[in-house]
Amino acid sequence: MSEIDIRPLETVEGIHEASRVFDAVWVGDRATMPANILRALEHSGNYVVGLFDGERMIGASAAFFGPPAERSMHSHITGVLPGYQGRGLGRQLKNHQREWALGRGIGHITWTFDPLIARNAHFNLAVLGTRVTDYLVNQYGEMPDDVNRGDESDRL
Repeated sequence: MSEIDIRPLETVEGIHEASRVFDAVWVGDRATMPANILRALEHSGNYVVGLFDGERMIGASAAFFGPPAERSMHSHITGVLPGYQGRGLGRQLKNHQREWALGRGIGHITWTFDPLIARNAHFNLAVLGTRVTDYLVNQYGEMPDDVNRGDESDRL
């Protein structure tokens, strides 16, 4: 690997690449996080970054402000390409997101994860040390990606 770098995505090209990265992580869904939504989030001052190995984007993350505005943030999606998973890069992205939020006076971040995917449950509970506050039944409804297809989208 080259030097790993996290950069804000401020160009249309970067936004579209992030959308393609999310689609590659959640195989089977070609609208995981549409570029137009990512662009709107970035344009309105929310957290939209790419994780780079040299000049190649290998991961991305997006979060938006939640209530009360500007003191809370919801981390909607973070993903790292399959060939780069298991190397601590997801943790690096989440730590960057935390520092970004704290630098803006945001002391509360929420997100959801699928409790049936052991790798994600371990990452969120053991690695990041999150606190579960809700069990959300079929939170997103039917999802077309290979991970969620045919199952309810329950989330912690």
